[in-house]
Amino acid sequence: MRHGGWSPTMTGALVARRTWRFRLATAWTLLRWQPDQWRRMVLVAARVPESARRVLDVGGRGHQMATLLRPAAVTSVNVEPPADLVVAAGEALPYPDATFDVVLSTDVLEHMPAGDRAAHLTELCRVARRRVVLCWPLGSPEKDRAELRLQARLRDELGLTLPFLEEHIRFGLPREDEVGSMIATIAAGSRQSWLFEEGIEAGDALLVDALRARHRFDVLALVRFLSGAYLHRPPLRSASSPDSSRALLVVDL
Repeated sequence: MRHGGWSPTMTGALVARRTWRFRLATAWTLLRWQPDQWRRMVLVAARVPESARRVLDVGGRGHQMATLLRPAAVTSVNVEPPADLVVAAGEALPYPDATFDVVLSTDVLEHMPAGDRAAHLTELCRVARRRVVLCWPLGSPEKDRAELRLQARLRDELGLTLPFLEEHIRFGLPREDEVGSMIATIAAGSRQSWLFEEGIEAGDALLVDALRARHRFDVLALVRFLSGAYLHRPPLRSASSPDSSRALLVVDL
């Protein structure tokens, strides 16, 4: 393992501590971003060590992650603007090996065919010097059934289809053992640290309430959404369960 002067910052459900600058940035973004976006981005950003100077945010939108990680230099890559670099789906990253201290990939794996995921992970590990942080909705029989129920509910109750949900179902959500095995092969000798966000049904109910409030002007749905989004946070576990809705994987190279 090439830790190069820092050690992994995650043990079980431990949340990495960061400076006052990070805490101030997270408080500011909470007021500006959607709550679910805020949770997953802060969860990922907290796993970037203070000593990191160059960070690649794959799947990032413009300078969102840069807001949380100052003074590190953050480069965002996506398949469409806004991003610092726009690349075609499946295209190799145009950087030499070990260019970045830390490479992030948030909500990317589930939007590509299963057969393309190993190549994506290979590129992330290739351009990372110390650490790769991955975050995605975790596939399982329970989560798969919940996605189908959510798709039908949105269609029948609100007449809506969500492109991201359609891709989840078409490509299939990545499994824990699928991603873990690929990383073990791609980055032999690396250390994997996992966290899992719980609450499949609660998360889906929150999304439905947000859409009801927006499209149907449902006041009670808005109250439920605000209460669930800002007063309650999904529990994090160090081991997956049938109720795990999201995975966070830190790979120390």
